[in-house]
Amino acid sequence: MRILLACMMLLGAAPAEAKTLTVAEALAIEARVKTGHFGAQAEMLALGHYVQGMIEGNMSYYHRLRQDNTPTRFCLPTDPGFSFSMQAFFKIMHERKETERDTSAAEAVLQSFETHYPCQN
Repeated sequence: MRILLACMMLLGAAPAEAKTLTVAEALAIEARVKTGHFGAQAEMLALGHYVQGMIEGNMSYYHRLRQDNTPTRFCLPTDPGFSFSMQAFFKIMHERKETERDTSAAEAVLQSFETHYPCQN
């Protein structure tokens, strides 16, 4: 019995596998919010934090590459008023074809930046 209990505790203590948010999952959260699904506001809040972290991480990396004169996948506007919103995030998610919705939401954003903000060589 002790061995069984110890095994159960070890299984419960195993680290969770990191999972990438897909375009489909982001759109499902948006749909639940629109229907008033119970708990959807909490999901949207968590998604907002996820998107903020994703964008801030990408922007920090982008600016570091630019400082080092390393080529980047896109070139953002130099306008100090440039920002990224949840509306922009969902616009990008909706632009994905139905067959591309298993793509990572972060990769979809990067691909959109490449399309909308190409570097002028």
